[in-house]
Amino acid sequence: MYPYRHYTQCCWPALPQEVTFMQAEQDKAPFIGAQFFANLNESDEYVEQHFVLMKKMGIRLVRVFLLWAQVESAPDEWDFSLYDRIYNLAAKYELKVLTTLTCEDPPAYLSKKDFYHHHCNLNNPDLQKAAKTYIQKVVGRYAKHPAHYAWSLMNEPEVAIDYGPSTMALFAKWLKEKYKTVAAWNKQWYRPFRHFEDVTINPQDWNMFWMDFKEYIDWQNFVQDNLCMQLSFIRDEIRKYDHNSVTHVHPKALLESSMHTGQQFWKEAEVADTLGASIHPAWDPRFTGDESGKAFACCIDLTRSGADGKPFWVTELQGGPVLGSANRAHTPSPQEFTAYLWDTFGAGGQAVIYWMWHARNMSQEAGDWGIATLDHKPTVRLEASRKVSRILAEQQDFFQNAKREHAKAAIFYNHATEILSSVQKAPGARTPNDPIDSMRAVYYALTEQQVASDFVCASQILRGDLVDYDILYLPYAYALDEDVQDAIADFVRNGGRLWADIPCTLKNSAGEMYLASPHRLAEVFGAHIYEYSSDPDAVIDTDGMKIPGHFCLADIRLESGRAEGSYQNTWFEDRPAIIRNQYGKGQAVLIGTAASLGYAATGNPLYARAITRESADLKSDVLRLRKENRNLIQRVLVTDHKAICILENWGTACETEATIAPQYTKAMELTQGSECSVTGHTLAMQLKRGETVCILLS
Repeated sequence: MYPYRHYTQCCWPALPQEVTFMQAEQDKAPFIGAQFFANLNESDEYVEQHFVLMKKMGIRLVRVFLLWAQVESAPDEWDFSLYDRIYNLAAKYELKVLTTLTCEDPPAYLSKKDFYHHHCNLNNPDLQKAAKTYIQKVVGRYAKHPAHYAWSLMNEPEVAIDYGPSTMALFAKWLKEKYKTVAAWNKQWYRPFRHFEDVTINPQDWNMFWMDFKEYIDWQNFVQDNLCMQLSFIRDEIRKYDHNSVTHVHPKALLESSMHTGQQFWKEAEVADTLGASIHPAWDPRFTGDESGKAFACCIDLTRSGADGKPFWVTELQGGPVLGSANRAHTPSPQEFTAYLWDTFGAGGQAVIYWMWHARNMSQEAGDWGIATLDHKPTVRLEASRKVSRILAEQQDFFQNAKREHAKAAIFYNHATEILSSVQKAPGARTPNDPIDSMRAVYYALTEQQVASDFVCASQILRGDLVDYDILYLPYAYALDEDVQDAIADFVRNGGRLWADIPCTLKNSAGEMYLASPHRLAEVFGAHIYEYSSDPDAVIDTDGMKIPGHFCLADIRLESGRAEGSYQNTWFEDRPAIIRNQYGKGQAVLIGTAASLGYAATGNPLYARAITRESADLKSDVLRLRKENRNLIQRVLVTDHKAICILENWGTACETEATIAPQYTKAMELTQGSECSVTGHTLAMQLKRGETVCILLS
């Protein structure tokens, strides 16, 4: 442990050795941390008592906002004493520090604003110049501090939408790289230009029904790239002074369409060493009752999938009660808290960081969000957290070497449809969340059957990642480019399974209609769709199920495919409504209504059955429940000789039996520290309402 003293700038003791960020991740994972917000009126003694409690309660990482306005309140007048105190206390109590840089949130003398947490335009060269000095001062001061661990490039990254000259200059460069010539550009947009530099954007044009689709789509794709440009600028400035620390980004609102602020998880993950997420039930209406577990698990698997093999975290998890600073009053119970932690670590996550340790004593969030009280008392949630920390420490060797059991199902994250859905229909009727809701519904249905799944994006499909899966789901695949369709066809031809509902491949990512649907996948499905229609009374009759039609129906004409269901109560009654086709070594299924959207909107289990019957055999090879239980969420981690199976019960108390793989003969329930009875590879369990069990198999 480093000796504690009030170090001055550049006088930190030398680190024992230089380590790479991946080595640092492996040494510390998994861990639990908390955001420590430095209230300005807190004494040194008061703050230190909080660090004493953090150490006692198993907190291993402290996150801080290094607010630019606090360290440079006037031009070139720097004062780091507040953050020196935090860094030094972290070193004293053997905690590590994740520092969030705030380049987009400059002091008031640079950008007039009412309060902090206001994104400013980082495309502005003047702000970038000032930000370079801020980064140099901060990184140069703390990079070699013994408590330092990682840099968060930007809090909940988003683009400050700006249509001024600096942003238009970057957009012009982006357009030139895409179109090469002005003539090619003019063929796509409904405005004649002479030079790329003439481009202007008026967002009010998009509030009309008739508008330039290509302009809108190009702008939205640019905004996503522009956010990554800004994040890359911050990262590259950090690397001038620090080559070893972990870099980190964490988007928010994962279950909502936020592409208009630049969100694209896969692209952001390419910029930094680690990807995280903000998950706050008080902000998200999808976290209600028994559905909270699936909503959280979906956020976790979106983050993990977006990280694309890199380490992933929950960078902000609601730590305490919220009464007046979110969409609703909400306090996670200790049972929910335990489930959230184990769900993250069971999915292979490396960190959970609470928002926040103790509450702010001013501003909109005053009094909310704390996992510890202002007078240094642990809450029931913090006690639950300490129990998880203890198990992580006891099983550290396992967690550092374990891998999440490989998922056999993949769900397509359709960024092209997400953009089109934000501009289709009349301005007041647009449904930008439809693609995300349909994808979420498929995830929920699979999770309810204890079938693990990943999310995949178009670039992963094009690089051949589908070879790792048994089945691909295409929910609401309204827009799908030809090269992606060809890669999907190859996947099925070589033995994969494909599930899709309608509308399916009507357009490409530029919003251009195909002459036929489902376009290049027609041969894969063995059918053509002649026409789409809607009828609120229609049902699909299949295997004795009457599945309600939702949103749209398809007038399907068979070729090589065979019908497994037919329409009823509609003008094209008895036409085929569910199609199955053998294509090469694989099979494809097409559902003639928007089943995924239907499940998202209504929760009707008939839609879930239509989704999951193609993947019923793809459950865990390690632990498989003998009876279905839609309220149980399962996670499995494996090493060469052991496994940990996590079961979260989000419903009523239940008894369940599971078959475990033959190589395991012993079972220990870690949360209670008790042995489980295993008879003939059968494990019987009783779970209370809200209980999470963590079973070590050996």
